[in-house]
Amino acid sequence: MFFFFFPQVEEFRDATLEYPLLSVVRIPKVLADIVESLIGAIYIGSNFSMDTTWQAVKDLLQPLITPATLEIHPVTKFNELHQKNRLRVKYDDLWEKTGEIEFLVDGKFVGKGKFSGKKEIALNRAAYNAYYQVVRNLSVEVTIK
Repeated sequence: MFFFFFPQVEEFRDATLEYPLLSVVRIPKVLADIVESLIGAIYIGSNFSMDTTWQAVKDLLQPLITPATLEIHPVTKFNELHQKNRLRVKYDDLWEKTGEIEFLVDGKFVGKGKFSGKKEIALNRAAYNAYYQVVRNLSVEVTIK
């Protein structure tokens, strides 16, 4: 598979499996370049037929996120959960040193996010992980979409 030639694309693929929300994943430019090249190759290979090109790529170009599949931002989701349950939250900003942000609830570690390229993505990942850990710890049903 071509992913092995583009480490950024492989990293993106792995991150989307772990974090399905695009707000917690950094999309590499090389991925857009690959898609653009693929569409161009199909267009030229189909003797410049827009109809053939559209048939081949229309599913690829459909939005990954629609209003029906859009989730609440991970930080907002986590804030709503801990406020609703009156939990004391603290977060350790270790981003400058390690690229990590950690969340603690009532003094106990509940989640960590790491991304040295951008602090916001590390924070989003930490909130995402913390949210699901708190839900498991509280044994509460996930009602916030």
